[in-house]
Amino acid sequence: MNHLEKKQLEKNDLVNDLDRIFYDIENIEDQATVFRLILRQFNISKLTVLKDFIKNDLKTFVELKGGK
Repeated sequence: MNHLEKKQLEKNDLVNDLDRIFYDIENIEDQATVFRLILRQFNISKLTVLKDFIKNDLKTFVELKGGK
C-alpha cells in the first residue's frame, strides 16, 4: 500500500469514527446542535462550498433513487 492509499484509508477511518459519534447522538435536536457547532468552525467561503456540495449531492442522491 502506497502513501496515498494509506492516507485515504486513514481519512475513511476518521470519517467512519465521526459518523459513529454523530449517530450515537440519538436526539435529532442534539444532532442539529452538534452539526451547527461543526459548521461554525468554517469560514464563509468554505460554508458556501459546503452548501453547494450538499445541494448537488442531495440532488444526485434523489435522482439515483428515482426522484425528481
